Amino acid sequence: MESFRMKIKLIFFCLIIHFIASSQTYQPFPIDSANWGFYKTSPSGPSYEKEIVKGDTLLGGKNYHKVYTQTNALTGFYREFSKKIYGKIIGYVDTSEILIYDYNLNVGDTFYDKRTTVGLMFNYKFVVSSIATTTLTIDSRKQYNFTFEGYQGPPSSYSNLGSSCNFFWIEGIGSLKGIFNNRANTPEGTECYHAALISNASFSTLKCFEHKNLQYMSQSCLTLRNKEFNTTANLGMSPNPTTGILNLDLKNFTSTENYSLKVVNLLGQNVMEAKLEKTLNISNLKNGIYFLKLFDKEKLITTEKIIKE
Repeated sequence: MESFRMKIKLIFFCLIIHFIASSQTYQPFPIDSANWGFYKTSPSGPSYEKEIVKGDTLLGGKNYHKVYTQTNALTGFYREFSKKIYGKIIGYVDTSEILIYDYNLNVGDTFYDKRTTVGLMFNYKFVVSSIATTTLTIDSRKQYNFTFEGYQGPPSSYSNLGSSCNFFWIEGIGSLKGIFNNRANTPEGTECYHAALISNASFSTLKCFEHKNLQYMSQSCLTLRNKEFNTTANLGMSPNPTTGILNLDLKNFTSTENYSLKVVNLLGQNVMEAKLEKTLNISNLKNGIYFLKLFDKEKLITTEKIIKE
């Protein structure tokens, strides 16, 4: 009888966890005033590039949001309908509307990613291996993890894909490779960068995402530099979670004179301010999740999640 009760409790607990996970608020793609920042490596050397969403346009009777580079070059358009993201990309071989993301997928579902290169059409087959809350943003967003399951019709030079094609999407942000998965920057632009055996293939890593002047990743897009990163923005801290005292690693700072800290709660309220020093005492704060913001004078440099126990 006791064993039966334990099974009932376990089932009830699992149902609660499933309900909480499934009730997580969906984060749509931004429709304006958003910035993505990517660090890229390629045969021409490392670089830093931004993708910026601003303004709308009508194409074929449908409303699209326009995507620009940091030099104000228009690269493409996207629209969202029923948790699906469709894109049209300037200069890409395939001029049709492409389904780039589908956030209706569940674990075990298949996504066929349409690709084109040197005039040939083919598909990569991916399967959703898991869905979890991403650790890359300071808010709660789902991360869709994919595994590569095969392909249909690619050139022979793309035969060595294998596990290098495993990748993930972040809800409301997209791929680590770019909004259009690099299609706007390379002829093939695959998620599976090892498969892009072409001279100008590049590998991109998403480093920052901001929407309406709010920062959603630990790195601020304002601190990034072309061909390098502002390493002084790295703020190490321990222990985290903490019961009150945070030790701050200041080895990347030649001076802390112009820097200041603000602690913000989940409602966005400023609950504490302090100078940048080797320790930060948050003992007086209630237990919970906070965000530690680092400022260089008035400019926000980076945001870190901290947990007070």
